[in-house]
Amino acid sequence: MANRNDFDVKKLHELIRAEKTMAEIKAEMKITTATINNHLLKLIQQDEKVYKLSGSGVRNTVPKVTKNGLKISMTLLESYGFAKGDVKIERLGDKEIKITQIG
Repeated sequence: MANRNDFDVKKLHELIRAEKTMAEIKAEMKITTATINNHLLKLIQQDEKVYKLSGSGVRNTVPKVTKNGLKISMTLLESYGFAKGDVKIERLGDKEIKITQIG
């Protein structure tokens, strides 16, 4: 098995062409934000072309919990790969919820 920090230019190109979000690429390649940023910089230097990933400029902040409930910004949801539209929220247990895209 390859080291997770190995630069896989072919796979990164494929994911960028498929217009995957930052979160989707991180999950697919099993790498951290810092690693994907380093790989993206290498790719930019190698190709002499600028790439912008959807969700790459989003700070991964903790959602706000207020007296009215949990608030998650659309920007944060998009950084996790959700598109604008309806989402379904399910309670999975005392400490866990599941958010899925509808449609």
